[in-house]
Amino acid sequence: MEKDKKAKEAPLASEESKKSEKTEITSLASEKSEKDKKVEEVSTASAELEKNDSSSDKKKIKNLISISILLTGLFVGSLFVDVAQLVKGGGFSQKALQSADIFADGGKTWVAYNQPIVNVQVLTDPKNDPSDVLVWLKQVFPTISAQKVDYTSDQGKSLIKEYGITSIPAFIFSKDVTQTDVYSQAQQVFIQKDNSYVLDTQQLGIPVDKNLTTSQTGTGK
Repeated sequence: MEKDKKAKEAPLASEESKKSEKTEITSLASEKSEKDKKVEEVSTASAELEKNDSSSDKKKIKNLISISILLTGLFVGSLFVDVAQLVKGGGFSQKALQSADIFADGGKTWVAYNQPIVNVQVLTDPKNDPSDVLVWLKQVFPTISAQKVDYTSDQGKSLIKEYGITSIPAFIFSKDVTQTDVYSQAQQVFIQKDNSYVLDTQQLGIPVDKNLTTSQTGTGK
């Protein structure tokens, strides 16, 4: 009787064991699948990160190359100007000009001034050249640039009317004269007219070539 009972229980135990083993195998397979999935996710993330890093590095390299090309272009451009001027012998580089106060070129001596260029309109009669007066003015105002204007021309007549000129030669300075060293000491010899400054030739004793009257101004004679 006992033997028959054990014989019946043996197949049941075997089936239970098989079910347990099958469940365990399924569980292990599931765990392996999960692990494989995680490994795949990590690999994908790593590959994506490497791709992004590679893209970032390439972008940085491109930026560095662009900057290098720009700086090289600027340097070569500056060098080209200096070399070209040196080969031609027709000028000085900006760097040289900034570091020199006096230099010689083409048989002339050039002196640097810390004052602006002052434009001067010289109203005159072509028959009476005021060169001597201009030489003196350039000694006093070394940066003046003179333009001679015939008093009988349309421009001359306009200047006579605009500034109330009564005699020639007349000297009309641009407003830049106020920025010169001499002006602060000799501003009393200038008559301001709008943004220009007419030199008082009578006060300075400059010889008069021609007195102008209202009728002369109108006819230009």
